[in-house]
Amino acid sequence: LQRVGNLIRHERKSFGWLEKDLAREAGLTMTYINRIERGRTTCSLEALFMIALAMDMDVARLLQEASWINDGVRAFLGAKV
Repeated sequence: LQRVGNLIRHERKSFGWLEKDLAREAGLTMTYINRIERGRTTCSLEALFMIALAMDMDVARLLQEASWINDGVRAFLGAKV
């Protein structure tokens, strides 16, 4: 969980955004973003997609970091194995 949160925090800061900015852009609450970044909650797949879209990130990168991706999903997403 913490690895995903660290990646999201790093990307958010590279945009110069506060947690409230990411929350607004992703359609999530600031509390939820804070808990994800600190590794205090699991993040739904839907929330990961919303966060990735808000920051124009590669969703597969977040999924790989979350260790939620298996060979079948990698093939579906076209990610390198």
